[in-house]
Amino acid sequence: MKKVLSLLMAVMALTGSVFGATIEEKIAQKYKVIKKDVWYGYDRIIFNFEGNNAWVVLPKVEAKKEMPWTWTIQWAEAFVPRTGVLDLLAEGWHHATIDSFKYRMNEKGLALSSKFQDFLVNELGFNKKVSLVGMSWGGFFSIRYTNRNPDRVNAIYLDAPLLTFADFANTKKFDSHEKLKNRIGPWADDKPEDGNWNTDPRMPVNMAGSIAKAKIPVMLLYGGKDVVVNPQENCETFLKRFKEANGNLYYVENRKDFGHHPHGLETNETYKIAAFFKKMRGEGEKVVRTVKLDEENNDRFFKISDYPLACENVEVIKNESPSMLPSGRKLKLSWNDEFNGDKLDTSKWSYRTNFWGQRAHWFAAPEDNAVEVKDGKAFLKLVKLPNGQFVSPQLQTGELLWDNVEVKNRKVFWPFAKREKPKFLQKYGYYECRCRLQQLPGWWSAFWMQTEAQGTTLDPRVSGIEHDIMESFAPGVVIPACFHYNGYGPDYKGFRIPDCPLKSLSNIKLDEKEYHTFGLLWEPTGYSVYVDGRLRGKSKAEDPVSQIPQFVLISTEAKWYRNDRMKGKGVPELEDAVKGNDAFIVDYVRVFTLED
Repeated sequence: MKKVLSLLMAVMALTGSVFGATIEEKIAQKYKVIKKDVWYGYDRIIFNFEGNNAWVVLPKVEAKKEMPWTWTIQWAEAFVPRTGVLDLLAEGWHHATIDSFKYRMNEKGLALSSKFQDFLVNELGFNKKVSLVGMSWGGFFSIRYTNRNPDRVNAIYLDAPLLTFADFANTKKFDSHEKLKNRIGPWADDKPEDGNWNTDPRMPVNMAGSIAKAKIPVMLLYGGKDVVVNPQENCETFLKRFKEANGNLYYVENRKDFGHHPHGLETNETYKIAAFFKKMRGEGEKVVRTVKLDEENNDRFFKISDYPLACENVEVIKNESPSMLPSGRKLKLSWNDEFNGDKLDTSKWSYRTNFWGQRAHWFAAPEDNAVEVKDGKAFLKLVKLPNGQFVSPQLQTGELLWDNVEVKNRKVFWPFAKREKPKFLQKYGYYECRCRLQQLPGWWSAFWMQTEAQGTTLDPRVSGIEHDIMESFAPGVVIPACFHYNGYGPDYKGFRIPDCPLKSLSNIKLDEKEYHTFGLLWEPTGYSVYVDGRLRGKSKAEDPVSQIPQFVLISTEAKWYRNDRMKGKGVPELEDAVKGNDAFIVDYVRVFTLED
């Protein structure tokens, strides 16, 4: 009987049920369910709560018995993969939020939020205490809500939190009531009598002592270069007061080179946030599951909107598509191809036809007509030759030493054939490509860089690093930028941006029917990777940086031909890709030098 009961409870948990009814049914009994969808691989129920959009996300695995849950109290769709929420969903936690931004957590906002928690706890069976995620305005909401409801909060993760309006709502910047109201909502009509927000007891910065006294654990991350939320007025003042009151400070980090964004941690470090919430609940700190949004491929697919905007549209060339250049940087165009002619400009590009000293039978040669230039774009196509061989082009502005065909039966001292002079090399700068990815499976596309001397030494500063800025192995899927050095044999090393374990790639899912812009900022101190004007990530301090000039490639490749000592066969989908006239379409490639 006990086994039957246990099995029944497990089934109820997996279907999101509480006391025999599903969570959706419980919600529908009192509120209108707007829709159900899939949120980062998990079922989400969106409903109207007292005139405000709210939602609950259900775990896939058996829910924890005590129904622990997280609440991203504001900006619930921002930086989701960096917040630890997905790690906890994977372990059986629930997740919820309500859109109360119009109230900015004033008295009406506090009342609505309390009523929302009442519903989740009393009607849906959620745990009495919630774990709060407070980013930016969410920090303001989290501290005010906890100050009012200390017995209902397990712990608070604060990230670049807004804690006072002193600088944020500076009347010199917001010199009209309309501007101020857009900035701080209803608080514009409820200013302190003396006009001093810093001493206003309603400001979260002045609640540090009461939060500490209530023994609410806090984890705090903030950026030392934050110009949106002044770190001294907000984070550091709160931190000082919290410490003075002997508050339970689990972890604090001043990320000195960060601005306001990005919130959260790199995807291989989010376990730290999850571990914090778990430990404060008495579950221990071990985070045992890896989030898997695609169980077959073991991939994590993120939305491009999860990453912060970090570029500006700049008209670099008149009547051409604008570039998306990193904000605040001085850059000068040094090389480009807008593909405005009716054939490939061979003064800029050559065909890569060799691979490790051999003619690669799957790389297209000029006579294969696999590159078409028209309408201001280059079309890199998959072609089936009369002999049944599938080929596709790899275009480059330089040449890897190891690709050079070895002289056969040589009687001369030097083992390599005559080499071409590079058409373009550059050290450091910003490298950008606007393109439309391939539409059909069976082949892949890439925008990348190599050095002529790749792997000739075990010092990547001297022999360079392969920079894989964009690689798409399936329609619309772009893997993290990969950086390879020390050759491709037993000495191989590499890193990725964003950093992630190889078997849990932080892939981005893009609309393959649209054009997208990919960029790499290569500086003497490190690399930054951009997609559609958003910062995808930066290299770590310990990652090496190439210090020699490198060449640029735009390329395609039919899958699996490299297998079996480069005699492998392509996949069946290649036939469909050829019949469908599929192409990797490049609008432009541009390179800039650093002027600052």
